[in-house]
Amino acid sequence: MKTPINPWLILFLLAFALPARSQVNTATRPMSKGYRPAFTLLVDSLSKREIQKLLKEHLKDITGQRPRRKKGEYYVEDVFVSWADGPLNLYADIEERGADRHEVMVWIETDSNFMQVKSGEHPVYGWLHGIDYRSEVRAVELEIEGEEDRLKNLEREMDYLRREHDRLERNIADYERKLEEARQRLEENKAEQLQYQERIAAQQATVQQVRQKMSAVEENRR
Repeated sequence: MKTPINPWLILFLLAFALPARSQVNTATRPMSKGYRPAFTLLVDSLSKREIQKLLKEHLKDITGQRPRRKKGEYYVEDVFVSWADGPLNLYADIEERGADRHEVMVWIETDSNFMQVKSGEHPVYGWLHGIDYRSEVRAVELEIEGEEDRLKNLEREMDYLRREHDRLERNIADYERKLEEARQRLEENKAEQLQYQERIAAQQATVQQVRQKMSAVEENRR
C-alpha cells in the first residue's frame, strides 16, 4: 500500500521547483459548434489522459455537475454563477501542442453568444487557473511517486546487499570453522601416521620372525 503524499510537500515543491503559473489566453478554436472564442491554457509535463481526469474533476467541482462527453468534448449545461446574468453552457477539449505539452480549451456559452473576456481579473480566469493549479499539483504528485519508486528500488537493492553481506559473513565463519577443524585433523593425522609407522615397524618385525620360523621348520625336514 502506497504511503499518502504529504500535501505540504507538494506545496513546498510548487513554491520552489515549478515555474510561474501558465497564462490564460483567449483565441478562436474549432469545436462542435464551429470556430468559437475560447479560453486557452497550456499544460506541460502531463499526459492527455491525466489532463482529462483533472479537467473532469475541475468541471464537476466548479459547476456541481458531472460533465458529459460528446464529439470528443466535455460539456456541462445550465450552469448558474453569480457573475453571469443567465445560465451558462461550458465546453472543454484538449489538444496536443508538442512533446509533453497540451492546450486546454474552454468555451463558455451564454444565452446569446460565446464569452470573450480580456481582463485577467474576471472570475472566469480563476476557473482556468484552477485547472492550471490542479495540473501543477498532479505533476508534482507524479514526480514524487516516481522518486519514491526509485527510492524503493534502491532500498530493495540495499536489502539484497545486506542479506548478501550476512550470507558471506556466515560463509566465512563456516569456512573458518572448517579450516580450523581441518588444521586440527591435520595434526591428528600426523600423530596417527607416527603411531602407524611404529605399528608397521613392529608388524614388519613380526612378519620377519614368522618367516624365520618357517625357514626353521623347513630346515628340520631335511
